[in-house]
Formats: sequence, structure tokens, C-alpha cells
Amino acid sequence: MILRNLVENSVRHSHLERVQVSVAARQRDGQVLIEYRDNGAGSSAPARELGRLFERGTTSGGSGVGLYLVRALMRRMGGRAEFFTAPGAGFRAELHFAASAD
Repeated sequence: MILRNLVENSVRHSHLERVQVSVAARQRDGQVLIEYRDNGAGSSAPARELGRLFERGTTSGGSGVGLYLVRALMRRMGGRAEFFTAPGAGFRAELHFAASAD
């Protein structure tokens, strides 16, 4: 559900005919970090507003729910989601999970 919402967000807001995404995972500071990136147009929206319920950019065709769900699901699993974007720099999400002791 989390990755699906991120991909749908990229497709909807990239303003590209063909969107490229990358996903990478690594352990860092006792956590598993999954980094998601797209090659979209990016946005000048303040990062703190991304993921707020019904928060949409002025040119957004979305509902303002997708990134909110990503953030809510991450919290429910004991993790956190951070979102980053800048004009011309695409979109990036960091998903932080507690690393298993196994």
C-alpha cells in the first residue's frame, strides 16, 4: 500500500510521460531506511506540508490523501515517513523502520 501510493503520486505529479522511480534499502543507526525517488518535476511546496490530510499544491490533480496514508501507515508500524521535493529535483521519500534484532 505504501509503495503503491508513492508510485501513484509520482505518476500523477511528475508531469512526465514516462516516470522513473528507484527504491533502495539499507541499515542505518539501528533502523532500516528505504529511500524512494522519482525523476519528476518536483515542487516548491514546503516539505512540512507534504503528507498532511487534504493538503494539495495549487496545480495538483490529487485528493491530498496518498502521502497522508503513507505517513499514517508508517506511524502505525512504528516507523516514520519523511518527504522531500524541490523544483527540478523530483520527489524523494524516506521510510524509516526499526531494524529487527534477528
